[in-house]
Amino acid sequence: TGVGFVDGSVIHIEYSSLGTRGREIWGGLVPLDHLWVTGAHSATRISFSKDVNINGKRIKTGEYAFFTIPGKESWTLIFNTRVQQHLTDDYNQSEDVLRIQATPEKLPFPVQRLTYLVKETSDSEGNVSMEWDSLKISFSVSGVDTK
Repeated sequence: TGVGFVDGSVIHIEYSSLGTRGREIWGGLVPLDHLWVTGAHSATRISFSKDVNINGKRIKTGEYAFFTIPGKESWTLIFNTRVQQHLTDDYNQSEDVLRIQATPEKLPFPVQRLTYLVKETSDSEGNVSMEWDSLKISFSVSGVDTK
């Protein structure tokens, strides 16, 4: 479980963490260019207690299934309304509320267990990241101006 705050919104992430255990992760255990639950077994779930902007695009208060499509140069990050999903069996693209692109970053040292982090970077902004093995993906979160 990962939890954090950005501009007064509680961001809560429920996920199953995988270990590397000496396995090839990217392009091995996790195939490139295929839909992934971005964890193990069930789709990772992320919730926001207030409306927020993700990479500048608004997403409403609520809970979402979080999927990714890992690529060599770019990843697609997906927020889907069907929260309870086992693997990708019941995934339906028409239930997506937001898709964004992210560039994977090389980590300076390997992370043995898949980990989500929520980090506030200012009073109204922060980022959410997933780190595992040699890579990190992240997206920015900011408050929604209600004035």
